Amino acid sequence: MKTKLVIRFCVLAAFVVAIVYTSHPAEPPKPTPTPTSPPVKGAPLFRTGEVQLDLNGTATGHTFDDVKYGGGVGLNYYPWRNIGFGVDAQTEDTASAFIDRLGASAILRFPIESLRLAPEVRGGYQFDFERGDGSPGRDGHELYTGAGAEFRLTKNWGIGAEVRHVWPTDDRTENYLMGILRIRRNF
Repeated sequence: MKTKLVIRFCVLAAFVVAIVYTSHPAEPPKPTPTPTSPPVKGAPLFRTGEVQLDLNGTATGHTFDDVKYGGGVGLNYYPWRNIGFGVDAQTEDTASAFIDRLGASAILRFPIESLRLAPEVRGGYQFDFERGDGSPGRDGHELYTGAGAEFRLTKNWGIGAEVRHVWPTDDRTENYLMGILRIRRNF
Protein backbone atom coordinates (compact mmCIF):
# COMPACT_ATOMS: atom_id res chain seq x y z
CA MET A 1 0.00 0.00 0.00
CA LYS A 2 2.86 2.39 0.81
CA THR A 3 4.43 1.59 -2.54
CA LYS A 4 1.25 2.54 -4.45
CA LEU A 5 1.04 5.80 -2.47
CA VAL A 6 4.68 6.70 -3.23
CA ILE A 7 4.18 5.91 -6.94
CA ARG A 8 1.03 8.08 -7.10
CA PHE A 9 2.86 10.92 -5.33
CA CYS A 10 5.79 10.74 -7.81
CA VAL A 11 3.41 10.70 -10.80
CA LEU A 12 1.53 13.70 -9.38
CA ALA A 13 4.81 15.59 -8.76
CA ALA A 14 6.04 14.82 -12.30
CA PHE A 15 2.72 16.03 -13.71
CA VAL A 16 2.96 19.36 -11.77
CA VAL A 17 6.59 19.87 -12.84
CA ALA A 18 5.64 19.20 -16.50
CA ILE A 19 2.82 21.76 -16.38
CA VAL A 20 5.03 24.44 -14.79
CA TYR A 21 7.89 23.76 -17.21
CA THR A 22 5.67 23.97 -20.33
CA SER A 23 3.89 27.14 -19.18
CA HIS A 24 7.22 29.09 -18.87
CA PRO A 25 9.27 28.87 -22.06
CA ALA A 26 13.04 29.04 -21.64
CA GLU A 27 14.63 32.49 -22.08
CA PRO A 28 17.42 32.82 -24.61
CA PRO A 29 20.86 33.26 -23.04
CA LYS A 30 22.05 36.85 -22.63
CA PRO A 31 25.12 37.73 -24.69
CA THR A 32 28.27 38.35 -22.69
CA PRO A 33 30.16 41.54 -23.52
CA THR A 34 33.52 41.24 -25.18
CA PRO A 35 36.48 43.55 -24.43
CA THR A 36 35.93 45.36 -27.75
CA SER A 37 32.21 45.91 -27.25
CA PRO A 38 30.85 49.25 -25.99
CA PRO A 39 30.32 49.69 -22.25
CA VAL A 40 27.54 47.67 -20.64
CA LYS A 41 24.38 49.61 -19.88
CA GLY A 42 24.05 50.39 -16.22
CA ALA A 43 27.79 51.07 -15.84
CA PRO A 44 28.23 54.55 -17.36
CA LEU A 45 31.67 55.99 -17.95
CA PHE A 46 30.45 59.53 -17.24
CA ARG A 47 28.86 59.49 -13.79
CA THR A 48 26.99 61.70 -11.35
CA GLY A 49 29.17 62.76 -8.42
CA GLU A 50 32.36 62.43 -10.46
CA VAL A 51 35.53 64.30 -9.45
CA GLN A 52 38.20 64.95 -12.08
CA LEU A 53 41.82 66.01 -11.71
CA ASP A 54 43.39 67.53 -14.85
CA LEU A 55 46.99 68.03 -15.89
CA ASN A 56 46.92 70.69 -18.64
CA GLY A 57 49.22 71.91 -21.36
CA THR A 58 48.32 75.37 -22.71
CA ALA A 59 49.02 77.59 -25.69
CA THR A 60 47.87 81.24 -25.43
CA GLY A 61 48.04 84.11 -27.90
CA HIS A 62 46.41 86.82 -29.99
CA THR A 63 47.95 85.47 -33.21
CA PHE A 64 50.09 82.50 -34.17
CA ASP A 65 53.19 84.73 -33.97
CA ASP A 66 52.88 85.54 -30.25
CA VAL A 67 51.96 82.15 -28.76
CA LYS A 68 53.06 81.43 -25.18
CA TYR A 69 53.20 77.84 -23.96
CA GLY A 70 52.55 76.76 -20.40
CA GLY A 71 50.82 74.28 -18.17
CA GLY A 72 48.45 73.97 -15.29
CA VAL A 73 46.12 71.89 -13.19
CA GLY A 74 42.36 71.71 -12.88
CA LEU A 75 39.76 70.18 -10.59
CA ASN A 76 36.17 69.52 -11.71
CA TYR A 77 33.13 68.20 -9.85
CA TYR A 78 29.91 66.93 -11.46
CA PRO A 79 27.02 66.93 -8.97
CA TRP A 80 24.88 65.87 -11.95
CA ARG A 81 25.88 63.75 -14.94
CA ASN A 82 25.70 66.65 -17.42
CA ILE A 83 26.41 69.69 -15.22
CA GLY A 84 29.60 70.41 -13.34
CA PHE A 85 31.84 73.07 -11.87
CA GLY A 86 35.57 73.51 -12.18
CA VAL A 87 38.57 75.48 -10.98
CA ASP A 88 41.91 75.70 -12.74
CA ALA A 89 45.29 77.37 -12.48
CA GLN A 90 47.73 77.99 -15.32
CA THR A 91 51.22 79.36 -15.66
CA GLU A 92 53.39 80.39 -18.61
CA ASP A 93 56.22 82.27 -16.97
CA THR A 94 57.08 82.00 -13.29
CA ALA A 95 59.23 85.16 -13.31
CA SER A 96 56.43 87.48 -12.12
CA ALA A 97 54.05 85.03 -10.46
CA PHE A 98 54.04 81.27 -9.92
CA ILE A 99 50.40 81.13 -11.06
CA ASP A 100 49.53 83.38 -14.01
CA ARG A 101 45.77 82.70 -14.11
CA LEU A 102 43.33 81.31 -11.55
CA GLY A 103 39.73 80.68 -12.62
CA ALA A 104 36.37 79.02 -12.01
CA SER A 105 33.80 77.77 -14.51
CA ALA A 106 30.42 76.13 -15.03
CA ILE A 107 30.48 73.10 -17.35
CA LEU A 108 27.85 71.43 -19.53
CA ARG A 109 28.84 68.05 -20.95
CA PHE A 110 27.01 65.80 -23.38
CA PRO A 111 28.22 62.19 -22.92
CA ILE A 112 28.05 59.71 -25.79
CA GLU A 113 28.73 56.42 -23.97
CA SER A 114 28.99 54.26 -27.10
CA LEU A 115 31.83 56.45 -28.43
CA ARG A 116 33.47 56.99 -24.99
CA LEU A 117 33.25 60.71 -25.79
CA ALA A 118 31.86 63.71 -23.90
CA PRO A 119 31.73 67.03 -25.76
CA GLU A 120 31.54 69.95 -23.35
CA VAL A 121 31.08 73.70 -23.20
CA ARG A 122 32.13 75.89 -20.32
CA GLY A 123 31.96 79.49 -19.29
CA GLY A 124 33.78 81.19 -16.49
CA TYR A 125 35.85 83.86 -14.85
CA GLN A 126 39.60 84.02 -14.28
CA PHE A 127 42.03 86.47 -12.79
CA ASP A 128 45.29 87.04 -14.64
CA PHE A 129 47.96 87.97 -12.08
CA GLU A 130 50.35 89.30 -14.75
CA ARG A 131 47.76 91.66 -16.21
CA GLY A 132 46.42 92.63 -12.79
CA ASP A 133 49.63 94.42 -11.91
CA GLY A 134 47.92 97.62 -10.72
CA SER A 135 49.03 99.74 -13.68
CA PRO A 136 46.41 102.16 -15.09
CA GLY A 137 43.80 100.47 -17.29
CA ARG A 138 44.83 96.93 -16.36
CA ASP A 139 42.79 95.04 -13.77
CA GLY A 140 43.41 91.35 -14.58
CA HIS A 141 39.74 90.29 -14.63
CA GLU A 142 38.78 88.07 -17.57
CA LEU A 143 35.69 86.19 -18.75
CA TYR A 144 35.85 83.19 -21.05
CA THR A 145 33.84 80.59 -22.95
CA GLY A 146 35.24 77.31 -24.17
CA ALA A 147 34.33 74.24 -26.16
CA GLY A 148 36.07 70.88 -26.10
CA ALA A 149 35.71 67.16 -25.57
CA GLU A 150 37.01 64.32 -23.44
CA PHE A 151 37.73 60.80 -24.66
CA ARG A 152 37.68 58.12 -21.96
CA LEU A 153 40.52 55.64 -22.34
CA THR A 154 39.29 53.67 -19.30
CA LYS A 155 36.75 54.24 -16.56
CA ASN A 156 39.26 56.36 -14.61
CA TRP A 157 41.52 57.91 -17.30
CA GLY A 158 40.77 60.26 -20.17
CA ILE A 159 42.36 62.72 -22.56
CA GLY A 160 40.85 65.95 -23.78
CA ALA A 161 41.17 69.21 -25.62
CA GLU A 162 39.52 72.61 -25.32
CA VAL A 163 39.63 75.98 -27.07
CA ARG A 164 38.76 79.09 -25.02
CA HIS A 165 37.99 82.61 -26.13
CA VAL A 166 39.02 85.04 -23.38
CA TRP A 167 37.68 88.59 -22.91
CA PRO A 168 39.77 90.77 -20.56
CA THR A 169 37.68 93.46 -18.87
CA ASP A 170 40.44 96.08 -18.88
CA ASP A 171 41.01 98.74 -21.54
CA ARG A 172 44.52 97.86 -22.70
CA THR A 173 44.29 94.12 -23.34
CA GLU A 174 42.88 92.47 -26.46
CA ASN A 175 40.79 89.32 -26.55
CA TYR A 176 42.83 86.18 -27.03
CA LEU A 177 42.52 82.43 -27.59
CA MET A 178 43.76 79.66 -25.35
CA GLY A 179 44.21 76.04 -26.44
CA ILE A 180 44.31 73.35 -23.76
CA LEU A 181 45.35 69.69 -24.00
CA ARG A 182 44.71 67.62 -20.90
CA ILE A 183 45.23 64.28 -19.25
CA ARG A 184 42.39 63.57 -16.85
CA ARG A 185 42.07 61.26 -13.83
CA ASN A 186 38.47 60.53 -12.85
CA PHE A 187 37.37 59.51 -9.37
